[in-house]
Amino acid sequence: MRGNSRPRLIWRDGCRVIAAGLLLLLLCACLQAAEPQPGPEPALGVPRLLDEVPDTRIEAGLLTIAPGAIYWQRFGHNAIVLRDRDDPGRLTAVNYGIFDFGERNFLLNFLRGRMHYYAVAGNPGAEIRDYAASGRGMQIQWLGLTPEQVGLLRARLRDDTSAANARYRYDYFTRNCSTRVRDALDVALGGALERSATARSRGWTYRQHSLRLARPDLPLALGIHLGLAGYTDRPLTLWQEAFVPQRLADAMADLGMDGRPVVSNTQVIARDRNAAPPPNPPAWRWAFALWGAGLAGMLWALRRSHSRAGQRAFAILRGALLAFCGLVGFGLLGLWIATDHAAAHRNLNILVASPFCLPWLLAGRRRSAATRAIGRFAVAGVLASLALALWFAFTDALRQDFADWLLLFAPPLLVIARLERQGRHSPKDSGTA
Repeated sequence: MRGNSRPRLIWRDGCRVIAAGLLLLLLCACLQAAEPQPGPEPALGVPRLLDEVPDTRIEAGLLTIAPGAIYWQRFGHNAIVLRDRDDPGRLTAVNYGIFDFGERNFLLNFLRGRMHYYAVAGNPGAEIRDYAASGRGMQIQWLGLTPEQVGLLRARLRDDTSAANARYRYDYFTRNCSTRVRDALDVALGGALERSATARSRGWTYRQHSLRLARPDLPLALGIHLGLAGYTDRPLTLWQEAFVPQRLADAMADLGMDGRPVVSNTQVIARDRNAAPPPNPPAWRWAFALWGAGLAGMLWALRRSHSRAGQRAFAILRGALLAFCGLVGFGLLGLWIATDHAAAHRNLNILVASPFCLPWLLAGRRRSAATRAIGRFAVAGVLASLALALWFAFTDALRQDFADWLLLFAPPLLVIARLERQGRHSPKDSGTA
C-alpha cells in the first residue's frame, strides 16, 4: 500500500534536518563581529589607567590579536594598551569585549539582539599568554601621540570604563569591541582617523568580511550567509570596515598626521601559528547552482522510479527539504519581527526558504478537502515567493546577495511542485502493493 505511510516517513526522516536548520539559525544569531571575552561581572569604577603616571610618560598602543581556530575566535580581537615609558613592565589594557553570563536574562537578551558588553581596564598579561599558547599572532602598534593626545585618550578611556558607562549596548557591526577601540583612538587623534577612513572605500561589505573570516568553519559561514539580510550588502568605507580588528590595524598603519606616520613602531608579540584567513570571500555561486540542479534531478528521477525504494527515497528527500526550508523561513521571520538583530531584518532569503513550506509538507494528498486546500494554498505561496525572489534578484529594489540560496532551493522546490501537479491530474493509484 502507498499513501498512509508517506506522512510518517516524511516526519520520521524530515525531523533529522530540524536540528541542522535550527543550528544554522543559532549561528546567525550568534554571529560575533569581534571576539567577546566571557568572564565574571567586571569590577566597575576602578579604571586603573596608570592614573599616577603623567601623560608625558605614557605610551599608547593598539593591540591586535589574530583570528583563532575556534568559531567564536574567527574575527580576531583588539584592545588599547597603555604603558609607562620609564617602566615598560607597567602596562594596562582597555578591553571592550567583556560580557557577563550571570547577567539577568542574558540568554534571552542575546537571542533577541539586546546584548550588553563591558569596557574594562586591567593588566593584559594573562590574556596575552593564553593567546600566545593557542598559537594566535599578536602585535602592538605603538602610537606616536603627543602628551595632549595621550590626555585626550586617557580621558575617553576613563569615561568608557567608569561605572556609569562601562556597560554598553552591543551591535555586531556598528558598536562592537573593535569599533569602540576605533572611536576612542579617533578622539585622541582629533577625528583624523575618521576623516581619512571615511573618504575611502574598497567596495567590501559586512557580508563579504563575515564570510571571508568564517569560511574555514563551513557551517558557521553558511549560517551567516543565510541569516544576513541586505543591510549587510552595502559597500563600506574603511572607517566602517574597522569593525574587523585587523582592518583597524591596517587603517592605523596607513594613517599619517603632520607629515609623519601615527604608528611609530610595531612590536610583534607572538607569531601566528594558525592558518591565515582567506584574503577574499568565498565564491559559491556555481557550487550552489550545481547542488540545486542535482537535487532537482534526483527528486525527478526518484519520483519517476517504479520501485518502492525510489518512492520512499523521494518522500524522505521531499520531506527533509520542505521541513528545512519551512523551519528556516519561520526562523528568519522570527529574527525579523521579534528581535533587534538589524542585520537579519528584511531578509530576502525568507522568499527562498519560505515558511509556506511547512504547511505544504503537512498537507498530504490523502486527507480532508480542507487540508488539501491548505496544501494548494501553501504551494501557491511558495511559488509566489520564488517569483518575487526572482524579481528582486534582477532589480535594485532591495539589494541583497541571496542568489546562492535561490539557485540552491528554487530548482528542487519547483520540481516538487511540478511533480505533484502532474500527480493530481494522473489516474489514481490502485492501492496495490
